[in-house]
Amino acid sequence: MAAKRRPTPKGGRRASDSIRTWQSYAFAAALTLRREPTGITLSMEVVLPNGEIMRTKTTPRSATGPNLNQLFIGSEGTLGVMTEITLRLHPLPEERRFKAFIMKDLKTGLETVRQIFRKGLKPAVIRLYDELDTVFTLKGKLELPPGACYLILAFDGVKEIVDFEDKITTEIVVKNEGKEVDKQLAEYWWNHRYDMYFPHPDRQKMGLVADTIDVVTTWDKLEDLYYVVKEAIIAKYPSVFIMSHFSHFYSEGGSIYIIFAYQEPDREKALRTYIDVWDLGLEACHKIGGSVAHHHGIGLSRAKWMRKEYGEAGFKALEAIKKALDPNNIMNPGKMGFEAR
Repeated sequence: MAAKRRPTPKGGRRASDSIRTWQSYAFAAALTLRREPTGITLSMEVVLPNGEIMRTKTTPRSATGPNLNQLFIGSEGTLGVMTEITLRLHPLPEERRFKAFIMKDLKTGLETVRQIFRKGLKPAVIRLYDELDTVFTLKGKLELPPGACYLILAFDGVKEIVDFEDKITTEIVVKNEGKEVDKQLAEYWWNHRYDMYFPHPDRQKMGLVADTIDVVTTWDKLEDLYYVVKEAIIAKYPSVFIMSHFSHFYSEGGSIYIIFAYQEPDREKALRTYIDVWDLGLEACHKIGGSVAHHHGIGLSRAKWMRKEYGEAGFKALEAIKKALDPNNIMNPGKMGFEAR
């Protein structure tokens, strides 16, 4: 389905927004943020592997058994081809307001965010950086005490609601010893947040390898998840640089962007290290009870973790669905941990 303008559905902005298609919004597993807890896809048309066309009803909610929209969302083309979608759209907010704070350490920052959600508040943006990512993001614009973490907040919507959320959220942050800094720092982040995501040609010449592991868990394990993944990688590869931030939160927990980088001009060695870093990080995540993918999907790199993620019985159920819909295995074979051709 072609569109003259890029879609702007509710649910958060991402680094790929400038090149996204409508289909990618529907398939993105993470569009469940803020005021749309069930996602932004209302209905769809899907061509099944046998050529039949399936359509789901356009309704805000239904209690008629398993949600077929959710079966195909995030399936990465292994079950069918989406040819039409209906999305939730919302007017642009009347007001968008930013705030920035310095928290004394990561533990305090995470506890502050947990308290915000315990109050039922859901700012449009909550972004918490660890110590290294704080230094990287602020680039010397502030003098920082050891261990300090950077917290960005944004509120949007009707002015009266923005005022209320801003007031209560700020009170919680200040109560947890958060020091408010110039809001222009947060506004600068908003306007330049995608600058680093598109590769610079010099990086390849330098043999620089970088990627992001996105993992997620509940509040009781979130800080531990951050440390165990980081420590598992550094124990074997002490020269690998790791920094992290937390940018998707829920009432029950949150996700972590674990960004790793290293320099290795030998392409074969670089690839072996890359695969091993991923394996070390995801194994540590699995052992602590986190999910090995928050919203970047599975594809091939995480395919071997699907059986562990779902458990033997759970993955057998997925395989049975795959075989029922695609007995000839013609739809994206090998992805999502399914059998390759």
